[in-house]
Amino acid sequence: MKPEAYQLNFEYEESHWWFLARREIILSRIQSLIDDGVAPPQPLRILDFGCGTGGLTQALGQFGPVESVDFSDEALDYCRKRGLEDVRRIRSASDLDSESYDLIATFDVLEHIEDDASVLGELRRALKPGGLLIATVPALRILWGGEDEVSLHVRRYTRRELTQKAQQAGFEIVQATYFNTLLFPLIFGVRVLNRLFRPGTLAQSDVKPVSPLLNALLFRIFVAERLLLRQVSLPIGASVLLIARRNCE
Repeated sequence: MKPEAYQLNFEYEESHWWFLARREIILSRIQSLIDDGVAPPQPLRILDFGCGTGGLTQALGQFGPVESVDFSDEALDYCRKRGLEDVRRIRSASDLDSESYDLIATFDVLEHIEDDASVLGELRRALKPGGLLIATVPALRILWGGEDEVSLHVRRYTRRELTQKAQQAGFEIVQATYFNTLLFPLIFGVRVLNRLFRPGTLAQSDVKPVSPLLNALLFRIFVAERLLLRQVSLPIGASVLLIARRNCE
């Protein structure tokens, strides 16, 4: 990620509708996995792989002790500003200890990595047998925009692509779904209009201040999906959520 992307994430992670709603959806989904007996019993030993500026790391702490790793010293500096202590830099996913974690979380990370298939294999190795991977990635190449440029994304995914790569890495799929579905028509429309009439925005981050009223409205629409995702997988959206298990051998 470019330095300005880290700064924007750190600045808006606690207030911007997208960060807040995504957080609530992820936490709700993890809690439901625990309630349904899909996840190992608490406290979970958790790895936040590619922790970024640490906002979600703090939230994951309600489920058990969290270790945070990232490839960027800059990201880890922001984590320490939040008061996080169990953070460290790694050179690659191969640095992770084998069979060490009940849950590995990797949120909007895989799209930055050229060899994502190899990383998925290393994450499986680092999970305990029966452990879970929960991952989010941006969806659909047609939605490519300024945030992808600023964040140095390599790709956006289809649900099928991410599912196939996880299965090839040896995971059993628990759920693979699009999300940020209710706002998808708006997001798609804005992308098209920007390409046609505001091409300069395609080199700018999507993380920008919005009015408090609009911020609250977008949050409420997006976060409503946490109830849907407990029951169904959604057919389209701006992101993909993957939950996968390392089988007990």
